Amino acid sequence: MARRDVGSSIHPSASDSVPCTRPRAPGPFCWRHGPGDCGVRGPPPEGRTPTIRAAPIPKCQWFRCDPIARFDPIARFLNVTSLAADTGITRVTAEAWLSVLEASHLVFPVQPWFTNLSKRLIKTPKLYFCDPGLAAWLVGIRQPSHLTAHPLRGALFENWAMTEMLKARLHRGLRPSLYFLRDKEGHEIDALIQSGPATIQAIEIKSGSTVASDFFDGLDFWRQQLPNVKLQPWLIYGGDTPQPRERGTVLPWSNLTPLLQALATAD
Repeated sequence: MARRDVGSSIHPSASDSVPCTRPRAPGPFCWRHGPGDCGVRGPPPEGRTPTIRAAPIPKCQWFRCDPIARFDPIARFLNVTSLAADTGITRVTAEAWLSVLEASHLVFPVQPWFTNLSKRLIKTPKLYFCDPGLAAWLVGIRQPSHLTAHPLRGALFENWAMTEMLKARLHRGLRPSLYFLRDKEGHEIDALIQSGPATIQAIEIKSGSTVASDFFDGLDFWRQQLPNVKLQPWLIYGGDTPQPRERGTVLPWSNLTPLLQALATAD
């Protein structure tokens, strides 16, 4: 298989001819498990995309065009104007490339959840990589040990957790129905999935290896603000022990099975 440089063969305007289709799922069920067990031990730093067997090429060389190489949407709010300025392209080109990246199953947006408090809420979507291992590679992480003190550790951890929840839905033929909630003062719940007319699975994601009391602040705040909505609180953290607590069910990153099972039945 001949190697081709993406940057030399695709012009931004070519994105107009790429159809935007709904993805089946962003990657495999889990990189070391089948569809029945999505408890994971973490994404490999080189990404989950299968290696080209005919002529192996390092995955870091698959994405050589400048807009992708400088593209850093890891768990960030999608401000297209700012993104265009950061990458040195026009807004129109940025929008075209975003459509290509989404249609190619490289990134996916998560929309804000609206309530009757909508005037106070952030209405900008957030953007995530479908493969958090690829995201880690693009920001310079080459070994698992590099992630420990990396400034984007929290964002990458959030990105990974969001893909696990998205796959739990898509692999069972359910609509993603994945949202987040944040107001202009910064009170946030990382992920929301509605599981009934007035019941919502509310998930907070923290990369810390120990559970701090402020990890539940966003969940507590929104339970007070939305008294007519039943929020089922969950906390995913970077530790190893599940902890049933009054403020929410705490799950270690290595075993998300209870949460993913709950999400698989919510629609």
